Amino acid sequence: MKTLYIVRGLPGSGKSTWVRKNLHIKAFEADDFFMRDGVYRYIPDMVLRAHDFCRRRCENAMKSGQEIIAVANTFTRKWEYSKYIELAEKYGYEIVIHVCKGNYRNIHNVPDDAIAKMRERFEY
Repeated sequence: MKTLYIVRGLPGSGKSTWVRKNLHIKAFEADDFFMRDGVYRYIPDMVLRAHDFCRRRCENAMKSGQEIIAVANTFTRKWEYSKYIELAEKYGYEIVIHVCKGNYRNIHNVPDDAIAKMRERFEY
């Protein structure tokens, strides 16, 4: 059975770690777009392109028939992952949504006030 895992959570909640430990794969993440030569360089004006980049990579994996796929982004609102639901349905993937609630070190230095705003709008 082909499965798409949509892994949601605030920065530092353990999304990437959960995917690695439980699925033994590397998740597709919008943050990958900002990695250059092993260094994370966030550019706010490029967020939409980063999410498009993530979606395209996920769809390419589906087209190739990869059995287990994970996409891990904050997805604070349910509509933010709706395009992944559509892709899963299009390519015949079962959908599993997992919310991470851990409290780990935030590896991308997202400011505490930004995380607080995300927490306020997070839809369960």
